[in-house]
Amino acid sequence: MSNTNIIRFVSICTLCCGLLMFLLFITMGRSNATKNGFSRRFPVTKLSVAEEVDLKGNNFYIAGYTSANIYLGNRKKPLELWVGDKNLKLQFPEKIKAVWQSTRLSVDSPYVYLADGISPKFFRGDLQNLKMDTFLRKSSYFTTAANISPGSFAVRAVNIVTKENMLLKIRTDSPHVITSANTLKKQIDGIFCTDGQLKYDKTSHKLVYMYYYRNQCLVLDTNLNLIRTVRTIDTTTVAKISIAHTSDQGNATFSAPPSFVNATVCLHADRMYIRSALLGDNESPAAIDKNNLVDVYSMTDGHYIQTFYIPMQHEESFTEMCIIKDKLIALYSHFYVAYNLSSGSRKAE
Repeated sequence: MSNTNIIRFVSICTLCCGLLMFLLFITMGRSNATKNGFSRRFPVTKLSVAEEVDLKGNNFYIAGYTSANIYLGNRKKPLELWVGDKNLKLQFPEKIKAVWQSTRLSVDSPYVYLADGISPKFFRGDLQNLKMDTFLRKSSYFTTAANISPGSFAVRAVNIVTKENMLLKIRTDSPHVITSANTLKKQIDGIFCTDGQLKYDKTSHKLVYMYYYRNQCLVLDTNLNLIRTVRTIDTTTVAKISIAHTSDQGNATFSAPPSFVNATVCLHADRMYIRSALLGDNESPAAIDKNNLVDVYSMTDGHYIQTFYIPMQHEESFTEMCIIKDKLIALYSHFYVAYNLSSGSRKAE
C-alpha cells in the first residue's frame, strides 16, 4: 500500500472515529453527577432565553458568524450554506473533483471556505456570489480544520510514521505545510486520547486546541507555537478511555463509552467558553438537572473566571456555541437558542 493510500486510510478511520464520538457526544446528555474532586465558583449565573429559532431540520453545525448573522452548514448537505431563512447553494467549476465525505464549511466574511480532509482539498468563494474555486493547492490529509486567515488554515492530521494526531499549518506561501513539534501529547494511543476541537479567535489571533478527555486546552499562536497550557478546574489529567483493536490491520474503537471532560468550546474576546461534562463537588445534581455548565477561562493567563448555567431546551444539551455581541448562541438538534449574556441573566438558585 502506498503512503498516499495509507494516509487516506488512516484519515478515513479517524473520521469514522470522529463520527462515533460525535454520536456519543450528542447522546451524552447531563453532566457526570459523581464527585469529581473540584468546586465551582459561586454564585454562578443562569442565562435567560432571548430567542429560539426552529431550523426545520437537523445535522447542522456552526460554520461562522458576523455581527448580524449566524451561518450554518449541514452534514447531510455539504455544499449548502444556511443563513437566516435562506438556503444558499455553493457553485463549483465542473472540472472540480472531490470526495465530499468529510467536508466542513467555514465563514469569515467576505469569504466562505470549504475544507475536505479526504480529497484533500480547500475551496474559497465570495459570500456575495458563492462561486467556489480551488484554494491552498498544496495540502495534506486532515481530520479537522480551522481557518486562520485568507491565506492559511490550521489542521489536525495523522502522522503517517507515528500513527498519532498532530497539528499542521497549511498556507498559500512557501513552505506550504508547516508542522508543529509534538504539540498534542500522547497518553494512550495518540488518536483517541488526543481527540478534541480546534478553534481560532481572530480578535486575539490565537488558536485553541481543547482536549475532550483531559483537563487541558492548548493556546497557540498562528504558527502553532505553544503559548500556554490552560488547565480546566476539574482534576482529570489523564484520559479515561479504553481502546480495543478490531482487526489485524490495527483498526481501533472504544471498548467502553469514553469519559468526557470538556464537551465543546467557543472563543470570544480572549476568553474560552467551555461546556463542561463534569459536576463540581459543591453543586447539586438536582440544581443542574436541566442546565448545561459553561466555564469561562482567560486565554491571557489561563485563570478560571466564572460559570454559566445554560438551561437545556426540550430536554436537550447543545452541541456547539458561539458568541455574537451580547448573546450566546447554542445549537441543538434542529434549532438554536440565543441566550442573554448581560441583561436578563440571573443568579442560579
